[in-house]
Amino acid sequence: DTIAQKNLIAFAPEFKAKDERLNLVFRQEFLSSLKYNRKEIKGISKWIKADLLTNEDATKENFLKLSPMYKIIHLATHGQANNKRGEYSFLAFSAANDSIELLHASDLYNIDLPAELIVLSACETGVGELKRGEGILSLARGFSFAGVKSILTTLWKVSDKKAASFMDFFYKNISEGLQKDEALRKAKIAYMANCSKREAAPFYWASYIAMGDMDAIELFPEPEESFLLWYILSGLCIVGMALSFYLWREKLVEISRRPVSSIAGWFRR
Repeated sequence: DTIAQKNLIAFAPEFKAKDERLNLVFRQEFLSSLKYNRKEIKGISKWIKADLLTNEDATKENFLKLSPMYKIIHLATHGQANNKRGEYSFLAFSAANDSIELLHASDLYNIDLPAELIVLSACETGVGELKRGEGILSLARGFSFAGVKSILTTLWKVSDKKAASFMDFFYKNISEGLQKDEALRKAKIAYMANCSKREAAPFYWASYIAMGDMDAIELFPEPEESFLLWYILSGLCIVGMALSFYLWREKLVEISRRPVSSIAGWFRR
Protein backbone atom coordinates (compact mmCIF):
# COMPACT_ATOMS: atom_id res chain seq x y z
CA ASP A 1 0.00 0.00 0.00
CA THR A 2 1.12 3.55 -0.76
CA ILE A 3 1.90 5.69 2.28
CA ALA A 4 1.49 9.47 2.13
CA GLN A 5 4.82 11.30 2.18
CA LYS A 6 3.72 14.93 1.71
CA ASN A 7 0.91 17.19 2.87
CA LEU A 8 -0.90 18.69 -0.11
CA ILE A 9 -1.12 18.51 -3.89
CA ALA A 10 -3.45 20.80 -5.86
CA PHE A 11 -4.59 20.72 -9.49
CA ALA A 12 -5.87 23.66 -11.54
CA PRO A 13 -6.35 22.74 -15.23
CA GLU A 14 -6.77 25.38 -17.90
CA PHE A 15 -9.93 25.67 -19.99
CA LYS A 16 -10.40 27.97 -22.95
CA ALA A 17 -13.67 29.85 -23.18
CA LYS A 18 -14.06 29.43 -26.94
CA ASP A 19 -13.02 25.80 -27.02
CA GLU A 20 -15.61 23.48 -28.58
CA ARG A 21 -13.72 20.22 -28.11
CA LEU A 22 -15.92 18.85 -25.30
CA ASN A 23 -19.09 20.05 -27.02
CA LEU A 24 -18.28 17.80 -29.99
CA VAL A 25 -18.57 14.79 -27.70
CA PHE A 26 -21.31 15.73 -25.26
CA ARG A 27 -23.34 18.18 -27.39
CA GLN A 28 -23.95 20.46 -24.44
CA GLU A 29 -22.51 23.54 -22.77
CA PHE A 30 -18.84 24.35 -23.22
CA LEU A 31 -16.44 24.02 -20.30
CA SER A 32 -15.96 27.70 -19.64
CA SER A 33 -12.67 29.27 -18.67
CA LEU A 34 -11.86 29.14 -14.96
CA LYS A 35 -10.24 32.49 -14.23
CA TYR A 36 -9.69 31.94 -10.52
CA ASN A 37 -8.75 28.28 -10.05
CA ARG A 38 -5.00 29.02 -10.20
CA LYS A 39 -5.46 31.85 -7.73
CA GLU A 40 -7.38 29.43 -5.52
CA ILE A 41 -4.59 26.87 -5.22
CA LYS A 42 -1.92 29.53 -4.77
CA GLY A 43 -4.01 30.95 -1.94
CA ILE A 44 -4.32 27.67 -0.05
CA SER A 45 -0.58 27.02 -0.37
CA LYS A 46 0.14 29.94 1.96
CA TRP A 47 -1.48 27.93 4.77
CA ILE A 48 -0.15 24.48 3.89
CA LYS A 49 2.89 24.09 1.67
CA ALA A 50 1.69 22.44 -1.52
CA ASP A 51 2.84 21.07 -4.84
CA LEU A 52 0.80 23.01 -7.42
CA LEU A 53 0.03 21.56 -10.84
CA THR A 54 -1.53 24.06 -13.22
CA ASN A 55 -2.47 24.32 -16.90
CA GLU A 56 -0.82 21.56 -18.99
CA ASP A 57 0.66 19.90 -15.86
CA ALA A 58 -2.78 19.35 -14.32
CA THR A 59 -3.39 16.12 -16.22
CA LYS A 60 -5.33 13.00 -15.37
CA GLU A 61 -2.09 11.01 -15.66
CA ASN A 62 -0.33 13.20 -13.08
CA PHE A 63 -3.34 13.00 -10.80
CA LEU A 64 -3.37 9.19 -10.85
CA LYS A 65 0.41 8.97 -10.53
CA LEU A 66 1.11 11.56 -7.83
CA SER A 67 -1.99 11.83 -5.65
CA PRO A 68 -1.41 8.62 -3.61
CA MET A 69 1.70 10.25 -2.10
CA TYR A 70 -0.23 13.08 -0.41
CA LYS A 71 -2.43 13.48 2.66
CA ILE A 72 -4.61 16.16 1.06
CA ILE A 73 -5.67 16.43 -2.59
CA HIS A 74 -7.29 19.58 -3.94
CA LEU A 75 -9.03 19.70 -7.32
CA ALA A 76 -10.03 23.14 -8.62
CA THR A 77 -11.62 22.19 -11.91
CA HIS A 78 -14.85 21.54 -13.79
CA GLY A 79 -17.15 18.82 -12.56
CA GLN A 80 -20.48 17.57 -13.84
CA ALA A 81 -22.95 15.11 -12.39
CA ASN A 82 -24.91 12.63 -14.49
CA ASN A 83 -28.32 12.04 -12.93
CA LYS A 84 -29.17 9.17 -15.30
CA ARG A 85 -25.85 7.32 -15.38
CA GLY A 86 -23.96 8.17 -12.20
CA GLU A 87 -20.80 6.40 -13.33
CA TYR A 88 -20.47 8.97 -16.12
CA SER A 89 -20.20 11.94 -13.75
CA PHE A 90 -16.82 13.49 -14.40
CA LEU A 91 -14.00 15.84 -13.42
CA ALA A 92 -12.03 17.52 -16.20
CA PHE A 93 -8.23 17.65 -16.52
CA SER A 94 -5.80 19.11 -19.01
CA ALA A 95 -4.27 16.77 -21.58
CA ALA A 96 -1.66 16.74 -24.34
CA ASN A 97 -2.10 18.83 -27.47
CA ASP A 98 -4.16 21.41 -25.62
CA SER A 99 -7.11 19.06 -25.15
CA ILE A 100 -9.25 17.85 -22.26
CA GLU A 101 -9.30 14.49 -20.49
CA LEU A 102 -12.10 13.32 -18.20
CA LEU A 103 -11.94 11.34 -14.99
CA HIS A 104 -15.26 9.53 -14.63
CA ALA A 105 -16.77 8.25 -11.41
CA SER A 106 -16.42 4.72 -12.80
CA ASP A 107 -12.63 5.19 -13.05
CA LEU A 108 -12.39 5.68 -9.30
CA TYR A 109 -13.45 2.12 -8.52
CA ASN A 110 -10.17 0.83 -9.97
CA ILE A 111 -7.66 2.98 -8.09
CA ASP A 112 -6.17 3.04 -4.59
CA LEU A 113 -6.18 6.53 -3.06
CA PRO A 114 -5.47 6.47 0.70
CA ALA A 115 -5.63 10.25 1.22
CA GLU A 116 -6.80 11.85 4.47
CA LEU A 117 -8.88 14.40 2.57
CA ILE A 118 -9.84 15.27 -0.99
CA VAL A 119 -11.38 18.67 -1.70
CA LEU A 120 -13.57 18.67 -4.80
CA SER A 121 -13.73 22.35 -5.62
CA ALA A 122 -15.90 21.74 -8.66
CA CYS A 123 -19.59 21.68 -9.54
CA GLU A 124 -22.00 18.92 -8.53
CA THR A 125 -19.45 16.46 -7.15
CA GLY A 126 -21.75 15.18 -4.41
CA VAL A 127 -24.82 14.46 -6.55
CA GLY A 128 -25.63 11.97 -9.30
CA GLU A 129 -27.86 9.05 -10.10
CA LEU A 130 -30.13 7.84 -7.29
CA LYS A 131 -30.00 4.09 -7.67
CA ARG A 132 -32.25 1.76 -5.72
CA GLY A 133 -30.29 -0.31 -3.23
CA GLU A 134 -27.11 1.70 -3.89
CA GLY A 135 -27.83 5.30 -2.98
CA ILE A 136 -26.40 8.25 -4.92
CA LEU A 137 -23.74 7.32 -7.48
CA SER A 138 -21.55 10.41 -7.41
CA LEU A 139 -17.92 11.42 -7.73
CA ALA A 140 -17.75 11.76 -3.94
CA ARG A 141 -18.95 8.18 -3.55
CA GLY A 142 -16.31 7.03 -6.04
CA PHE A 143 -13.50 8.69 -4.09
CA SER A 144 -14.78 7.13 -0.89
CA PHE A 145 -14.70 3.71 -2.58
CA ALA A 146 -11.11 4.44 -3.71
CA GLY A 147 -10.06 4.76 -0.08
CA VAL A 148 -10.15 8.50 0.66
CA LYS A 149 -10.99 8.95 4.35
CA SER A 150 -12.89 12.23 4.01
CA ILE A 151 -14.28 14.34 1.19
CA LEU A 152 -15.26 17.98 0.85
CA THR A 153 -17.82 17.89 -1.93
CA THR A 154 -20.50 20.09 -3.55
CA LEU A 155 -24.25 19.73 -4.03
CA TRP A 156 -24.70 22.16 -6.93
CA LYS A 157 -22.78 24.49 -9.24
CA VAL A 158 -20.24 26.70 -7.45
CA SER A 159 -18.76 30.10 -8.26
CA ASP A 160 -15.18 29.94 -9.49
CA LYS A 161 -14.37 33.35 -7.98
CA LYS A 162 -16.05 32.76 -4.62
CA ALA A 163 -14.54 29.30 -4.29
CA ALA A 164 -11.09 30.90 -4.17
CA SER A 165 -12.14 33.05 -1.20
CA PHE A 166 -13.96 30.24 0.56
CA MET A 167 -11.08 27.77 0.30
CA ASP A 168 -8.69 30.31 1.77
CA PHE A 169 -10.73 30.32 4.99
CA PHE A 170 -11.11 26.53 5.00
CA TYR A 171 -7.40 25.75 4.66
CA LYS A 172 -6.49 28.32 7.29
CA ASN A 173 -8.66 26.36 9.71
CA ILE A 174 -7.23 23.01 8.61
CA SER A 175 -3.67 24.32 9.10
CA GLU A 176 -4.60 25.32 12.66
CA GLY A 177 -5.52 21.74 13.51
CA LEU A 178 -9.31 22.00 13.53
CA GLN A 179 -11.48 19.00 12.79
CA LYS A 180 -12.67 19.01 9.20
CA ASP A 181 -16.34 19.69 9.94
CA GLU A 182 -15.43 22.51 12.33
CA ALA A 183 -12.99 23.92 9.76
CA LEU A 184 -15.82 23.93 7.22
CA ARG A 185 -18.31 25.52 9.63
CA LYS A 186 -15.91 28.31 10.53
CA ALA A 187 -15.01 28.84 6.87
CA LYS A 188 -18.69 29.43 6.06
CA ILE A 189 -19.00 31.91 8.90
CA ALA A 190 -15.81 33.73 7.91
CA TYR A 191 -16.87 33.86 4.27
CA MET A 192 -20.24 35.45 5.12
CA ALA A 193 -18.54 37.96 7.42
CA ASN A 194 -16.22 39.10 4.63
CA CYS A 195 -18.53 39.43 1.62
CA SER A 196 -21.40 41.60 0.42
CA LYS A 197 -25.00 40.87 1.38
CA ARG A 198 -25.72 39.54 -2.11
CA GLU A 199 -22.69 37.21 -2.02
CA ALA A 200 -23.69 35.96 1.44
CA ALA A 201 -26.60 34.07 -0.14
CA PRO A 202 -26.51 30.30 0.59
CA PHE A 203 -25.90 29.61 -3.11
CA TYR A 204 -22.27 30.68 -2.67
CA TRP A 205 -21.35 28.69 0.44
CA ALA A 206 -24.00 26.10 1.40
CA SER A 207 -23.09 23.79 -1.47
CA TYR A 208 -19.98 22.60 0.37
CA ILE A 209 -20.48 19.60 2.64
CA ALA A 210 -18.07 17.24 4.37
CA MET A 211 -18.27 13.43 4.34
CA GLY A 212 -16.37 10.68 6.11
CA ASP A 213 -13.81 10.90 8.93
CA MET A 214 -13.95 14.37 10.49
CA ASP A 215 -10.84 14.08 12.67
CA ALA A 216 -8.17 16.77 12.37
CA ILE A 217 -5.32 16.07 9.96
CA GLU A 218 -1.87 15.58 11.49
CA LEU A 219 0.27 17.39 8.95
CA PHE A 220 3.92 16.61 8.31
CA PRO A 221 6.25 19.35 9.65
CA GLU A 222 7.23 21.79 6.94
CA PRO A 223 10.90 21.57 5.85
CA GLU A 224 11.63 25.03 7.28
CA GLU A 225 10.19 23.98 10.63
CA SER A 226 12.24 20.76 10.61
CA PHE A 227 15.47 22.64 9.89
CA LEU A 228 14.67 25.22 12.57
CA LEU A 229 14.15 22.46 15.12
CA TRP A 230 17.40 20.83 14.01
CA TYR A 231 19.28 24.11 14.40
CA ILE A 232 17.83 24.66 17.87
CA LEU A 233 18.76 21.17 19.05
CA SER A 234 22.23 21.44 17.51
CA GLY A 235 22.74 24.80 19.19
CA LEU A 236 21.73 23.38 22.56
CA CYS A 237 24.15 20.48 22.12
CA ILE A 238 26.99 22.85 21.25
CA VAL A 239 26.22 25.08 24.23
CA GLY A 240 26.10 22.01 26.50
CA MET A 241 29.45 20.74 25.24
CA ALA A 242 31.02 24.18 25.59
CA LEU A 243 29.72 24.50 29.15
CA SER A 244 31.02 21.02 30.05
CA PHE A 245 34.44 21.86 28.59
CA TYR A 246 34.53 25.15 30.49
CA LEU A 247 33.69 23.48 33.82
CA TRP A 248 36.25 20.74 33.20
CA ARG A 249 38.92 23.34 32.36
CA GLU A 250 38.10 25.38 35.48
CA LYS A 251 38.43 22.23 37.57
CA LEU A 252 41.89 21.54 36.12
CA VAL A 253 42.99 25.11 36.79
CA GLU A 254 41.77 24.81 40.36
CA ILE A 255 43.68 21.56 40.84
CA SER A 256 46.87 22.99 39.34
CA ARG A 257 46.87 25.80 41.91
CA ARG A 258 46.72 23.46 44.90
CA PRO A 259 49.82 22.19 46.79
CA VAL A 260 51.21 18.85 45.64
CA SER A 261 50.16 17.13 48.86
CA SER A 262 46.53 18.21 48.44
CA ILE A 263 46.49 17.07 44.81
CA ALA A 264 47.76 13.61 45.82
CA GLY A 265 45.05 13.44 48.44
CA TRP A 266 42.45 14.44 45.83
CA PHE A 267 43.49 11.56 43.52
CA ARG A 268 43.26 9.03 46.42
CA ARG A 269 39.59 9.82 46.91
